[in-house]
Amino acid sequence: MPRKLTGIGLFAAGAGVGAAIALLYAPRSGKHTRARLRNTANRTIHRVEEIQNEVRSRMSEIVEDTSETIATAITAGKDKAVRVSRECLQGTVDRVRERMNEGRERVEEYIRALAG
Repeated sequence: MPRKLTGIGLFAAGAGVGAAIALLYAPRSGKHTRARLRNTANRTIHRVEEIQNEVRSRMSEIVEDTSETIATAITAGKDKAVRVSRECLQGTVDRVRERMNEGRERVEEYIRALAG
């Protein structure tokens, strides 16, 4: 750990010396430099807000598109379920009719056999 702390201390000292040299050799006055920093910060904040609005807009589009896709899929699924249910029900009704006809034919044969 002492090496790590020494490294951090040396880095901080170097950063401080670098900042001091930068201030000494700055081509503009402190007032002008602060104004430039303020303008740069304001432009950066404005750009971040623009990016944030773009991201929100894009996410809204994605959510809307996804919602439409899901709604379409749900509708298609319901339609398919109704079709399958109708087909299944129709098949059941057809089988019941066949069995009823078979049963009627047996009863008629049985009655003919008894009468005959």
